[in-house]
Amino acid sequence: ATLTVNRRQADPAEREALVVYRAGDIPQSQATRRDHGWEHAHDTPAATRNGLAQAAVADADALGADNVVVLTVSHADCEDLADRIRALRQTRGELTGPSIEGPGWSAQPRRYAAGDRILCHAPLRLEGHRLTNGATGTITAIAPAGAVARLDDGPVVVLPARYVTGGRPDGTPNLSHSWARTIDGAQGGTWEQVHLLA
Repeated sequence: ATLTVNRRQADPAEREALVVYRAGDIPQSQATRRDHGWEHAHDTPAATRNGLAQAAVADADALGADNVVVLTVSHADCEDLADRIRALRQTRGELTGPSIEGPGWSAQPRRYAAGDRILCHAPLRLEGHRLTNGATGTITAIAPAGAVARLDDGPVVVLPARYVTGGRPDGTPNLSHSWARTIDGAQGGTWEQVHLLA
């Protein structure tokens, strides 16, 4: 079998960038991507990350937060970018009301408030619904019982406080912010716009 038509990359220039990449000409591939506004680098890593966060927020404003994803290699990078995105949204008054704290992938806890995008890492049975690993949604309120969230597949659920504040047997969190997620955890996902920290 031979792949003769690339249907994944819709833009001809992106297809050409991939052809030269596969041929080993990485600088030319990157130049093509830069010329078309697909690849960005700033003077410092922090400036690059801030630029990525600003671009992701702008795209989410235009396309909807559930249609935009930020991908990274590590959970530490996910938390860093989520913090940058959350800071922009907090400045705009989009993360409101009381909050609830849960464990993070690092030693630092994570804080969730109404307006936050979330990603479930552990299954959970709820009345009339079963959350699976990888489920995403938006918190609409923090209540004494836990976090009220509208899942991207439609229903509104209450994530019990024990779920938000707890973790899996291996010590990893049940929940994280889905403002950014790891590449391996995004397999099979479809979005209108993807931002990659590489």
